[in-house]
Amino acid sequence: MACKMALVLSLSVLAFFICLGTAEAGPQCMYQLNPYYHSRCETNDDNDNCRSACKKFEAPKYMGGMCHDEQCVCYTC
Repeated sequence: MACKMALVLSLSVLAFFICLGTAEAGPQCMYQLNPYYHSRCETNDDNDNCRSACKKFEAPKYMGGMCHDEQCVCYTC
């Protein structure tokens, strides 16, 4: 009886690790400078403009954008 329990337990643990190893990781974020955005990028309003510009830049790849170091950076996630 103890052998059966040990066997079931070890198979359960093995199945868990197999599932863990085959699970797909989510897509990673990609960031790219928007070369077509030449407006200011300093305030929250500029952030909104950058976000809108990124959604149009290579749509539908980029989900949004943000101002960083006075440049508009687009992101995919």
